[in-house]
Amino acid sequence: MHLESSDNNLECVHLREDVVQYTLDNFSQEGCVSEESGRFSLKHPLPGHSMEYMKFELKLKNAKGLRNVRIFGKMRVYAKVSMTGASYSEKQTAVDKHNRTNPKWEFENTYAVRSPEVRNNDIHLVIKLYCKRLFGDRYVGEVSESLGDLFRNGGTADNWRDKDCPVKRGAELSDGFLFISYRFRKTGTPSRRKSFFKNVIGFTTACLGVTQMCSTIA
Repeated sequence: MHLESSDNNLECVHLREDVVQYTLDNFSQEGCVSEESGRFSLKHPLPGHSMEYMKFELKLKNAKGLRNVRIFGKMRVYAKVSMTGASYSEKQTAVDKHNRTNPKWEFENTYAVRSPEVRNNDIHLVIKLYCKRLFGDRYVGEVSESLGDLFRNGGTADNWRDKDCPVKRGAELSDGFLFISYRFRKTGTPSRRKSFFKNVIGFTTACLGVTQMCSTIA
């Protein structure tokens, strides 16, 4: 049996049909593998995955003029950064303990996002601001920006673009602005496709090795 990938950078391997047939059957049901004249090929893209990706690079710089949500004590503000519509875990900045309602951070992160979802406004950058307190943190406000709007408003080059984002509480404007820098960069297909195919090869090769070992012992 010959198993190959449509990615030219991956090697082809020969495998015993009786060892891996049940595995290929499962892949075929998902539409990942095609067969022609005994040759099995891993299709790209995998189901539910687009071949078009780009990098979204974000710098969270600072905020100014935030609403003071404390009656006693000073403001110590941090931010939680998330992506709605994309499978990324929430990130959190350090707590600014010195600048009160004008916090500063040194936060940077990079996301691999699918180009069609960006252009269709399916992904939003959400940044929520909180005041650190001993007995429960207090919500200050948030910013929500469509990556599609950011992309269309001059974020298509490799140069960083600055944006002043008004801070909101629900549908109403809160006090202050959040300042971010961002850029979009072209990127290739994420490496997990190669990892997926190599895992198939690794698993089936291991099965073949066990089968050969068992034959030798017998």
